[in-house]
Amino acid sequence: MIQHLLLDLDETLYTPDTGVMHAIRDRIRSFMIQEVGIAEAEVDQVRRRFNREYGTSLRGLQAECEIDTPYFLRYVHDVPVEKLLKPSPALRQMLETLPMHKHIFTNAYTDYVVRVLNALDITEYFDNIFDVISFEYRSKPDPYAYELVLQVLQCTAAACLVADDSPPNVRTAKMMGMIPVLVGPLPQEAQEFQYVIPDILHLPDILTTLEQTYKGDSLR
Repeated sequence: MIQHLLLDLDETLYTPDTGVMHAIRDRIRSFMIQEVGIAEAEVDQVRRRFNREYGTSLRGLQAECEIDTPYFLRYVHDVPVEKLLKPSPALRQMLETLPMHKHIFTNAYTDYVVRVLNALDITEYFDNIFDVISFEYRSKPDPYAYELVLQVLQCTAAACLVADDSPPNVRTAKMMGMIPVLVGPLPQEAQEFQYVIPDILHLPDILTTLEQTYKGDSLR
């Protein structure tokens, strides 16, 4: 049975149309140009290569450039989430009704996470925040991040459901033996995912399906 819900933050607990991640991507681009010195004409290509080869821009910058990582995190997350996000009564109600332990599992860092949770008015529903600092900057989809969470929670992978808008992150969850749920439209290259929901408010549908599956298996 599922005991823990590991929920991604950005564009998982809120929809992409808020503009939050667009603002963060602009800040990442600005950092690479102004702080690292990458030419503006090349920065988008470099960022895409970092994401492809290292999983995130941060990991690429750490591997190939000398950066102050805490400063990078403060810089790129300096976006007006309080203006871009609004409380969601529907999200609060959903989280209220789910009996599992709920945790944030994100490549962001805790100070920013708290700001987002406060803006959405859902801080009280989460037991832990697993952020990029807690897994030593080895960002999702690195399996190390998932292994660390399992160690902290002292549970099996099968007891955890991971909901994330990133196919690579969900793919690692599946590989680890967790229940993988992709949030958002299903990319053509990610047809292997069994559980896909248009937004996080549909998570109870997946949990109902899984509960029925468990009951069916127990009767065999």
